[in-house]
Amino acid sequence: MFKKEQWKKNFMKEREMGSVKYTRMYELISQQWLTTPDIQELCECGQHKAREIRKEIEMILTNKGKKLPVTSLKSVPTKLFLEYMEIDSDYVFKMAKQESALKGEEV
Repeated sequence: MFKKEQWKKNFMKEREMGSVKYTRMYELISQQWLTTPDIQELCECGQHKAREIRKEIEMILTNKGKKLPVTSLKSVPTKLFLEYMEIDSDYVFKMAKQESALKGEEV
């Protein structure tokens, strides 16, 4: 089972060091669906952990009686991922905007 608390601790530590850009995070969470590689990039984890996270989110959906679309690339709704990982999308947007302003770009 994926340990969310440990991930959150590492996530905040890595954000302070600036490992993954907020602009990239914003691009990913702006999608309607997230695949395992997207989750892997957002969580900065391996494929196995990303798959665990995706499967846990899938299980939450199926326990609520909802179904996921059948596709070659399994994916989960971004909104549910953000809720599950307790990521504040407004904060990510704000930080991406600041990051872009420093580079002289626009989000």
